[in-house]
Amino acid sequence: MQAPSRGVMTGSEHRAVDERKRAARRRRERAIARFRDQQLCKRNWVNLKEIVEWYAERGGRFDVAERDRAYDLLIQDLLDGDFEVGVRSKVLYLHPYTKMHRLTRRMLLDVLELDQSVRSEYIDLCWLPRPLLDAWLRKHELPASPARFEPKKKNVARPRDQRKPGRSLAIRVAVKVFIDRNWPKGVPAGVTTKAIAREFEQSPDGFAVSERTVRRALGGN
Repeated sequence: MQAPSRGVMTGSEHRAVDERKRAARRRRERAIARFRDQQLCKRNWVNLKEIVEWYAERGGRFDVAERDRAYDLLIQDLLDGDFEVGVRSKVLYLHPYTKMHRLTRRMLLDVLELDQSVRSEYIDLCWLPRPLLDAWLRKHELPASPARFEPKKKNVARPRDQRKPGRSLAIRVAVKVFIDRNWPKGVPAGVTTKAIAREFEQSPDGFAVSERTVRRALGGN
């Protein structure tokens, strides 16, 4: 059998490299998930996709045109350097397939020139420091300190034997009534269960509910 040429990897070496890459990707996925969960409470960083959702829902309903406008505003402000301090980008880019952790103007221009999925593969995966979000809100004359982006206290669940019987059913009914009142012709395709849960919590008589509760109120599992 002829020995492999120097510099050419064998099949087992290729598999070992692939496994190391997969392991590194899994570590990054876990780290990103931890960061996301922490920031949903701490709010030191805010996800750009969530900013887009908030912008599109300001009128009380999800507006696709407003969503598109929010993406356009953020992309243009990124290109204008509004999210840089000095010459350094402060926009975190968190993708499990790459070690890169800052979205720069040059990178965004390259993506736009290649006509790649700039929204789903780049903007939606970016995070903005809270001070720069506040500056962005002021620039575009938007409400300061939206409740959605305020730090949240973690709810401490009571032991199951201390919960009132039938409470889960009552909550589900309350959510169902809220949905029927706000979307009498059915929930639009663009409105997510997360958005419904958030709107319910922010309603006058609302409170925090899970996406699963919303799905069950809609007739799902």
